[in-house]
Amino acid sequence: MKKILFLTLFVLISFFSFGQKLVDSTKTLSLIAHYSFDIPALDMKARYGNNSGVGAELSYKTSKNVLFALDYNYIFGNNVKIEDSIFKGISTADGFILDQNGMYAEVFCYERGFSIIAKAGYQFQLPTKYYSGIQVMGGGGFLQHKIRIENRENVAPQILGDYAKGYDYLRNGPAGYLYVGYVFHANKKIIKFTAGFDCLFAFTQSRRDYLFPIQGPDNDTHLDIIYGFKVGWIINLYKSQKSNKKQYYFN
Repeated sequence: MKKILFLTLFVLISFFSFGQKLVDSTKTLSLIAHYSFDIPALDMKARYGNNSGVGAELSYKTSKNVLFALDYNYIFGNNVKIEDSIFKGISTADGFILDQNGMYAEVFCYERGFSIIAKAGYQFQLPTKYYSGIQVMGGGGFLQHKIRIENRENVAPQILGDYAKGYDYLRNGPAGYLYVGYVFHANKKIIKFTAGFDCLFAFTQSRRDYLFPIQGPDNDTHLDIIYGFKVGWIINLYKSQKSNKKQYYFN
């Protein structure tokens, strides 16, 4: 085990040391459309199953391979683990909600949320003819999530409008972010993508004064984590390159 750890550490140090010698002199402003598959952990895992995210990122790379980015991600999922118990106080013995016509109401629960993250990091260039490298980034921002409640034909007034807010478990708060991934640009071609692993963690609090399932407010601070795999398609908006310095190029 010690030999494996030592070898891994040696490879990482060698890679990063070599990567710092290769500098892409191109300044690039890019728009990245991305999709992610995420797994919840800790407090978020108690409420939701696996989810997905789609969004867009505005990214800028300096001539020194320093990265700056602003990212928006829309979170959605169909697995709400507490769906069977959330309406227990207004359900029949069979677990159904009666609508205003005395019929069983069709009620569906979904996970919905979003994050806004400002990021910074560095791109370690790989020794290839293509613009490619390993990106390491970190940042901070905001996370919000809730349970979206839908009733077909809107005939169950006890879970609609302001009443729905008493069941949606809306939470939000400050978030931190980590990302390690690979970026690839085929020179003068449309094949430009990123792929990697990310982790979003946030300290969230309930934003509802009263929740019907617990008959009161939720005053706790929660640690919500989602981590997973992320892929993105890159669209270059602006690109410039220095010519008066000896740099690493991708020809």
